[in-house]
Amino acid sequence: MSGKDNNTSMTSEAWCRLYGLAEKIRDLTPWRWMQENHIFGVKFPKTNTFGFVSVMGTMGEHRAVTVYLGIDGLRGFWHAESLEPVEDSASIFHVPQLMASFEDRNRLDTGDIEQIQRLGLRYRGKEAWPLFRSYRPGYHPWFLTLDEVEMLGIALEQLLVIAPRARNNISLLEPDDEDSYLVRISQASGNRIIWKDRQMTFKLEPFQIKPDLDRDLFGKVAALEQSDSELDLDCIPAPVLIGPEGTRPRWPHLLMAVEVESGLIVGSEFLAASAGLPAMWSEIPGKLLSMLSKSSIRPTRIRVRSALYHDILKPLSNALKVDIAKRSALPALEEARESLFKFLKHR
Repeated sequence: MSGKDNNTSMTSEAWCRLYGLAEKIRDLTPWRWMQENHIFGVKFPKTNTFGFVSVMGTMGEHRAVTVYLGIDGLRGFWHAESLEPVEDSASIFHVPQLMASFEDRNRLDTGDIEQIQRLGLRYRGKEAWPLFRSYRPGYHPWFLTLDEVEMLGIALEQLLVIAPRARNNISLLEPDDEDSYLVRISQASGNRIIWKDRQMTFKLEPFQIKPDLDRDLFGKVAALEQSDSELDLDCIPAPVLIGPEGTRPRWPHLLMAVEVESGLIVGSEFLAASAGLPAMWSEIPGKLLSMLSKSSIRPTRIRVRSALYHDILKPLSNALKVDIAKRSALPALEEARESLFKFLKHR
């Protein structure tokens, strides 16, 4: 057998194992008793890194198992959990993670269908088709690499062990210390691999958001005569694909500022999240300053939906004497953004 054939055989074996584990999870239906915040950890033997397993579907919604990767993944999950419904819930898709979900056939891409056919597998029915995706900051969901296939397989295998135990004793996943988690760790014993429980503590430091402001630009905006205008400001993932066909496409955020009364777009710019969301958030105050400088506007008030953006812009509020107000809806911005998104989709 050639090296290429051997690699193909190993790849097929790993994929078959992953689909088999997903089928067992689907039949077990752990979402009937496990909630998203019933998280446990898995230490991956090859890399000594951690994944944190979460089950979705308790309320009958999207049924899936997500593995949040590393401390960044765990922190990102809890940040998304803390968001209010009006805030940027899509930010969870820029948290490093692997996902196995159960979909209708029409939700699968051609590549997924071809993979299933190559492996000789058959699925029928509603929400019966396993779908696997990898999520990375700044990129659209994409197909798994072989390493990710193996990691997700390990996580699903351990869920099949933990879920039945949690059904009988959910306190297993509800430790008294909010920083503690049940973690599954492997150990070699002769020719066997034995998995054991361990309680581990993971201190999640707050996101480090460090705006870098241009002093000259800041002075220029501060010197502008203050108008009585209000601006809406928001930054959300944009519906665009960037990159060569066949590669994982980049997924930028769109930062937009709109004058409330007129609906005029004061400024808009794509921001990359590939260095992580905190790095992108750190850019927002400086980008806003640039927009204000170019438009020669120092508004009375800037309205945002997100408590995070409210806090990020607080230093500008004090120095420029601009009120930063949190609102549940930003109608002027939403209308302008919808028009722009329609344009982008038809390009």
